[in-house]
Amino acid sequence: MGRLEEEQGEVLETWRAEWLTRVRPVADNPVDRMLWIDNRTYLPGDLLTKMDIASMYCGLEARSPLLDHEVIEFCASLPVNFKVNRGTGKYLLKRLAERFLPHNLIYRRKMGFGIPLAAWLRGPLQPAVREVLTNPSLTEPLDAGFIKKTLQEFFEQGVDHSSRIWTLLMFGLWRKHYLT
Repeated sequence: MGRLEEEQGEVLETWRAEWLTRVRPVADNPVDRMLWIDNRTYLPGDLLTKMDIASMYCGLEARSPLLDHEVIEFCASLPVNFKVNRGTGKYLLKRLAERFLPHNLIYRRKMGFGIPLAAWLRGPLQPAVREVLTNPSLTEPLDAGFIKKTLQEFFEQGVDHSSRIWTLLMFGLWRKHYLT
């Protein structure tokens, strides 16, 4: 492990320790501790930021009614088994929803907002992928042999390297735009 990885690990451990120290006085069980930390880190630093960017792009002013401070305070005061019960999260909300919605909708697996990245990379974006990622001046200092092998596995063998290829494509396009 290099020095950079060690420093990143130390920063992460310090960050975790600080949050765990802050949460102990306000929550006495692991579920409430995770919820408290998520409300102060993951929601504002990731999920709400993404929602704001996406909605404002479309000219929408979005609201998250379940994040109203009174709702959050009420939910925080509930016993843990109303939040998670027999492995079911959002237990009380789901029990309430059963009155209005089909069971299979309420209890289905989570579905992200994924895009058909692999199909795009193999389809309309394939010429750009091949042009950029086979040009050593756009991919240096990265290993050209590894990139070639990754592309071959993706296009010829069907291995799903779509996230890796997307990242490499963005890197190559960045270099093309800013460095050439």
